Amino acid sequence: MDRIILSTDENSTYLNFFPIVAKAWAKLFDVPVSLAYVTNRTEDDPLVLKMREYGDVHLFSKVDGVPPGNQAKMARFFLASTYLDEVCMVNDIDTAPLSTSYFDRVLSKYEDGKVLAVGGEVYDGTPHEGKFPIGEITATGKVFKELVNPNGFDFTTYIKSFRNIRMYDHKETILSPEFSDESLLRALFAITQVPVVHARRDVNIHSDWIDRSWWNIDEDKLKSGGYVLVNFLRPLMDSFEETEPIINYIYGEEKFEDIF
Repeated sequence: MDRIILSTDENSTYLNFFPIVAKAWAKLFDVPVSLAYVTNRTEDDPLVLKMREYGDVHLFSKVDGVPPGNQAKMARFFLASTYLDEVCMVNDIDTAPLSTSYFDRVLSKYEDGKVLAVGGEVYDGTPHEGKFPIGEITATGKVFKELVNPNGFDFTTYIKSFRNIRMYDHKETILSPEFSDESLLRALFAITQVPVVHARRDVNIHSDWIDRSWWNIDEDKLKSGGYVLVNFLRPLMDSFEETEPIINYIYGEEKFEDIF
């Protein structure tokens, strides 16, 4: 893995997580973190400059008529496709690694020239079969380009190209209030025939993850690296007290500052 790709729009529910999550990836894996930021801010905006203290930040102007949050979901794949020869892992901005073992194991399944998809087994036998969670999806930029942007569109044209897709469900179109990048990618795999290799999670998510759906922290387990990852409570600043043990674990002796 050469790079982590995250994304956000102006929604502070997600934007606030960038410093913490970028810090966690850099600390545990020593890889650069790149952020696709859907915004109409300029390169010299004070917030943009501050964000660049935590990772590479690439600005993508909002496309009129398309929900910005939907654009942000697909902006991370667009950005990944520009790092042609790097192995990029696309992940969620509100998810952070807490140890290396799980990621090392699933990444061992990666094969050059294919997309690594993790956790698809959670949809087996459901109407969502063929989808997989976006977190940990990994490929070279060349392969991501073949999957999501084979025509080499600019960002605006790229986003607009997803307006009328309808193959399996209504969540594939980027115009949908219920848009799902999992749904769109299922369709894109069918269209492009980009090869995919699947890796199972093979963890007990209820005991090995810290998740917003069943939030509980065993601080001894956290400090010993016993947890795999955290799906943070949202928004961050409304749940800071509950989240603080994880922030302290990630930052160590450094001071966390709420910059946004």
